[in-house]
Amino acid sequence: MVVILDYTYSNISFGESLGQDLYIDEYAFQVLDDEGNVLGGYPIYDDNRTPKRVPVGGKCKASATFGVPTESTNLNVTFTRGSEKVAKIVVPIK
Repeated sequence: MVVILDYTYSNISFGESLGQDLYIDEYAFQVLDDEGNVLGGYPIYDDNRTPKRVPVGGKCKASATFGVPTESTNLNVTFTRGSEKVAKIVVPIK
């Protein structure tokens, strides 16, 4: 099974003093299925769903695609920044 994880991010103040843009791609997420298997990205490309560099005040809608080897009903998603785990949520698979 292949799942698409849709996400939106906004740049409130990241990089403001350095003139950098915010960029969040699929590598910012650690995704596990119901059995604890770590999921890898699945190669589907859609230019309308790719992450973009976002300046302060901007936002982006993007997607990450993952192959799921089991009959899972949820994804366990951890958002990371570098090596730091920032947030964890459970996302139902529809």
